[in-house]
Amino acid sequence: MLYKFLLILFKLYLIFLFGRSNNFRIISLSKSKKYINICVKGILINNYNNKNKFNIKNEVKITVVIPIFNCEKSIKSSIRSIQNQNMSEIEILLVNDFSNDNSLKIIEDMAMKDSRIKIINNKKNMGTLFSRCIGTLVSKGKYIFPLDNDDLFIDYDLFDIIYRNIEKDNYDIIGFKAVHGYSYNKIHISELIDDYLHDHPNNLIVSQPDLGIFSITKNNKFALNDIHIWGKCINKEIYIKAINALGKERYSYFISWAEDTSMVFILFNIAKSYKFISKYGVFHLISAKTSSYTQSSDNKTFAEIFLLDILFDFSKNDFITKKYVIDKALEIKNYEFFHINNNKNYQYLKKVLEKFLQCKYISEDNKVKIKQYFNEINLTI
Repeated sequence: MLYKFLLILFKLYLIFLFGRSNNFRIISLSKSKKYINICVKGILINNYNNKNKFNIKNEVKITVVIPIFNCEKSIKSSIRSIQNQNMSEIEILLVNDFSNDNSLKIIEDMAMKDSRIKIINNKKNMGTLFSRCIGTLVSKGKYIFPLDNDDLFIDYDLFDIIYRNIEKDNYDIIGFKAVHGYSYNKIHISELIDDYLHDHPNNLIVSQPDLGIFSITKNNKFALNDIHIWGKCINKEIYIKAINALGKERYSYFISWAEDTSMVFILFNIAKSYKFISKYGVFHLISAKTSSYTQSSDNKTFAEIFLLDILFDFSKNDFITKKYVIDKALEIKNYEFFHINNNKNYQYLKKVLEKFLQCKYISEDNKVKIKQYFNEINLTI
């Protein structure tokens, strides 16, 4: 009898637990859809359009940095999602990466009505990594929200909640949940359940704690993270340290493929504290037309070599960690797009692999593997 009673209690507990969780997701989905719809329609819910210029005398609390490249269909909605935040002490910093569509005209028109919008124009197409770095370096906010030019914030009080949390305990980085879909009108419960919860088993930061980039809370407990730069609020001082550690020679390379991974890797080497908030904050649009997916094989190959270079230079100096980087090098050579077809990639990969061979934390067995790698792709040592 007692067994049956305990079983009934357990079932009731499961219903309560998962029923509540599902209800939370349904509410979040509904709120997200309503907010996205408002922003896509171009509506300003805070009546900012009735104000003549913004005169924010107080310190800018948050800067949102958005690289702009040929995003005429989405950028207005992205900016509206920022303007509709409850927090007014913000800066919207747009780095126009030499767009050749109507993007610049759109953001210039919006900047005329909102003095919080600042525009930087790259003199040529420099890529996403450069644009994010340049925007962050000149930003005025105490904290940085990186955002893609087709993504949206999906709740009007996100900035307030994040700011309170990051200020309260002086966290370096705050992470939060993201919903995703293939259009602004197609956000499904399944995608909410399957969203970026910062605990994906294949994520670099989660599965490789020996790299020294795991997140830690004030209580020295592991906190989980992912490799995406969006879905985070970052202390500007930490971000600038990461940019300086990367160096202008590196971030000036044209990188628009997997650039998140390199910067997040360095950020989590430098950051000392991290907190994850269980709140849906960003809608991430998955589009086959974005620059990441339309890059040439040569550009993707260069970006993967760049990532290897960063992983090697910024990971811990021990045999286990460096072995991971060697394994990564051997893995990427099997990627479908990975081909050494030009001299730039040839010389860069050669430089990186030679650096591997000179490292005292690379075992002799792994050095043999690297030399075999040289032979496979016809590199001369």
